[in-house]
Amino acid sequence: MNIFLTSLNNRTLFAAFVTSFLLVGSSYGATLTVCASGCAYTSIQSAVDAAANGDTLSLSPQTFVEGDIQVDKDLTIKASSGQATVDGDGELSVFEVDGDATVTLEDLWLENATRAMLINHGDTTLETVYVVGDGTSTTYGGIVNYSTGLLVIRSASVVAGNVSTSVGGGISNFGDLEISGSTIIGNQGRLGGGIFNSQGDVSVATSSISFNHATVRGGGYANANVGGGAVVILSSSSYSGNTADAACDKYYDIHRTPACVN
Repeated sequence: MNIFLTSLNNRTLFAAFVTSFLLVGSSYGATLTVCASGCAYTSIQSAVDAAANGDTLSLSPQTFVEGDIQVDKDLTIKASSGQATVDGDGELSVFEVDGDATVTLEDLWLENATRAMLINHGDTTLETVYVVGDGTSTTYGGIVNYSTGLLVIRSASVVAGNVSTSVGGGISNFGDLEISGSTIIGNQGRLGGGIFNSQGDVSVATSSISFNHATVRGGGYANANVGGGAVVILSSSSYSGNTADAACDKYYDIHRTPACVN
């Protein structure tokens, strides 16, 4: 009898533990709604501040005028339906992702910042995201991916119309960059109208790099990583209409022979 009761008590404790675990698990990965009125939050930053790792921020398909949104947690930030626009209001960035954060941005349109629409120090994935400039110069073009960053751009994302006063027009990369199924179009920078790579590795697959312009060299892209990093352009990607004032309409890559291709 004692053995039976002990066994029963252990089972009861185990069941209680499992129930408690499931209840805790069910609260993980909450969805926080964001809209002008009628939602839990009226600003993206306030929702980020209130969120826990693993949560999703669901943005209504409207325009949010809000810049320098600091993301320091593992989050998914996406439109609830269609597409949400986030206007950076002329701040340094629209989003800046912390080095310890893993973030997915989905079904968003990013515009109107002065340093870059997206500043990435962490692990960030763009899915059907438009990073769009209006021809006004920014410091690093559409996106700057720093040395600690892994940036993945996929699912028909577009980087378009960005102008940089420094290097890459569309993307300035100092970390690791992976692009697939996306379009880099109509951007302008000094080195690498579409993409500039300084320190990291870049791979581009099944994508289009088109009608970008470099005021020096590398209309499509420029790879100036003397430390050994190389831009890898897979055969399934295409170039068209890229131009450069000095040389290398298609690309400039110090690790290729020839380094300059028109």
